[in-house]
Amino acid sequence: MFLEPNTPGKFIVWFRNETTLLVLWQPPYPPGFYTHYKVSILPPDACTTGSVLFVRQVSILPPDARDSELYVEKEGEPPGPAQAAFKGLVPGRAYNISVQTVSEPEISAPTTAQYRTVPLRPRNVTAPPQYLSETSFRVAWLPPLDE
Repeated sequence: MFLEPNTPGKFIVWFRNETTLLVLWQPPYPPGFYTHYKVSILPPDACTTGSVLFVRQVSILPPDARDSELYVEKEGEPPGPAQAAFKGLVPGRAYNISVQTVSEPEISAPTTAQYRTVPLRPRNVTAPPQYLSETSFRVAWLPPLDE
């Protein structure tokens, strides 16, 4: 008989920019028995790296895979916070990220959150004075350059 591991604890995005989300989470409480975490991101256009006390690069292939997954080892007793970075993301896109604890063959219920990467900035933002009045104004800009 196998017991399902407890769900990971508090889960936050520690850093984000146009193309990267770094997520951190606390171990489950009570910790129970588990060996590692499964971290997933949807939509699957990310390259992932994960670390607890180490970093490893994982390429997600094929590019049209149903989801991007990373396995992060549990480190230490009692275990401390763990993290995973998702790079190569699309600016301004919303991503669903989930973290689960794994004790083969069982997996916990996910802790899930949605975060959005920072959108690219518009270019050449102007407010021409000829379009300024007491009740209105006009602003013009160019779309961001694709990076």
